Amino acid sequence: LTAGHYWANESYPTYLSQYVSDKYAVENCGVNGISITGYGGSWDDPEMRYIKQDVYQKSVNFKPDIFAIMLGTNDATGWEKAKDIYEDEYRVLLDSYIELFPNAKFIMMVSPPVVTPNQFGIPNDEIRDYVNPIQRDLAEEYGFEVLDLREEFEAIDGFESKFLRPNNDNVHFTKEGAQYVANRVWEIAKDLTF
Repeated sequence: LTAGHYWANESYPTYLSQYVSDKYAVENCGVNGISITGYGGSWDDPEMRYIKQDVYQKSVNFKPDIFAIMLGTNDATGWEKAKDIYEDEYRVLLDSYIELFPNAKFIMMVSPPVVTPNQFGIPNDEIRDYVNPIQRDLAEEYGFEVLDLREEFEAIDGFESKFLRPNNDNVHFTKEGAQYVANRVWEIAKDLTF
């Protein structure tokens, strides 16, 4: 969702970079099909988890002051294997960032709903029932800002067609969906104090 799939030029970080003031720089460190655990999405291999990817090092090299993190939608497709390690692997990632950037601020993005069926086999129920609660709990535990995209999307009539790509995609953001997410991230980020 962060990378933007086939529509990287319409990803929420692309729009976020247009919305932020000139005091901010935005880097998109998403990867299509990536997961916290390596299970689900494009792989079924724990060696393919986010923290093992080049893009993780890219995120470190960027030296961010603010992280907006949304990882979990792809884990839902491999939830049978991911469920026992998802929370722990999320902590490994978060702790690595906190150790490297102890003064950074974090926005935990609760994964949005998807429409089932979709061409990626991503189950909305697993996201809602398992992934989202862990994301919320981690945000509370770590004291992060929360952007609950599930709650916000579901509060908007017709979000499915407004925010999610049609033609059996039903997962990735439309231009309007990406702009909405970018606006919300910016609303939170601009008020963070250091």
